Amino acid sequence: MEKRTVFETSDPFRADMVKALLKSNYIPYERQNFGAGSHMVMVFGNTGVPGIRIIVPEECADETSSSLEAAGFYQ
Repeated sequence: MEKRTVFETSDPFRADMVKALLKSNYIPYERQNFGAGSHMVMVFGNTGVPGIRIIVPEECADETSSSLEAAGFYQ
């Protein structure tokens, strides 16, 4: 199954908002952390170093992008 990254951020709160939107629309997703990791955020705060990717199946990518754009996540 092909997957596509539809959203990247260094802000865990924004990632949680995106996850809530996808969940409410019954869109399957995965969250991947990259960079320094969430434990570094606890130590140093949100420095922009760690990152979070939201990934969806390829067949859901267009619907996801439309939902995120309508909710104001893409500008």
